[in-house]
Amino acid sequence: MKKITAITLAVVVFIGGFGAGNIYRSICKAETVSQKETETEDSEETLVQDDMETETQSETVAVGLESAQIFAEVKKSDSGTQLTDFDIIEQYPELPTGCEITAMTMVLNYYGYQVNKVTMALDYMPKVQAEFYRSEDGRLMGPDLENFFVGDPTEETGCICGTGAIVTAANRYLADVGSDLTAAAMKNAQPEKLYDLIDQGAPVVIWCTINMEDRAETDGWYREDGTYMEWSTNDHGAVLIGYDEDTVTVADPIYNRITVSRDQFEKIFAERGGQCVILQ
Repeated sequence: MKKITAITLAVVVFIGGFGAGNIYRSICKAETVSQKETETEDSEETLVQDDMETETQSETVAVGLESAQIFAEVKKSDSGTQLTDFDIIEQYPELPTGCEITAMTMVLNYYGYQVNKVTMALDYMPKVQAEFYRSEDGRLMGPDLENFFVGDPTEETGCICGTGAIVTAANRYLADVGSDLTAAAMKNAQPEKLYDLIDQGAPVVIWCTINMEDRAETDGWYREDGTYMEWSTNDHGAVLIGYDEDTVTVADPIYNRITVSRDQFEKIFAERGGQCVILQ
């Protein structure tokens, strides 16, 4: 009876943690509405200042395989590159916990594939129920967070997923539409590699934190093969779409377009294991 009670309490703690993370996401969403109003004026002033300080040039670049190529407009300067033809999709209200698949949908749309985020989440992304138990040695065991979305992305109680689940979703969709493009994951990627991809006109799905804030305390469980599945209540997925000498630009499913310092981005990206997904 004590063993069952312990397992039940552990599951309650994890589900409660998921809920805490989603309450945090909801608070962030509410803050976004008021922030956007004030940021509009600030961004206009910043754009004027940037144009005065740095000479920029718009270029059209070919992106992707020859058989699945697009031509995208990028804005280049001596200090970096911005993808200007990138449309941002918000995860709310349909996918309150589906940040990673929403980010992947943005990239697919950028490459000309007009699929929507809900279709990607429900029809293509592998999912598994949030079920936990204690092993004989007392470890908390649970689902494969790397290769599956844990829970339901349409619910506030959903969790997160790793690069494996997003690669599978993208490749299932690309195969269905007969594309020669494929999704590929990178781990422990160096920021300079990501900046090189931006220079080539290729956006990058990144594993980060909400609003690129410091990562909250982590928790986790073990999957069947003994691999530890780590997560935090403010873990997030977004798309890197630009950089310069001091900042990066991110297409965020909650905050829309955000600019953060390169130092903070590189710190958070490293803490999330340098995980990202690209189309190639």
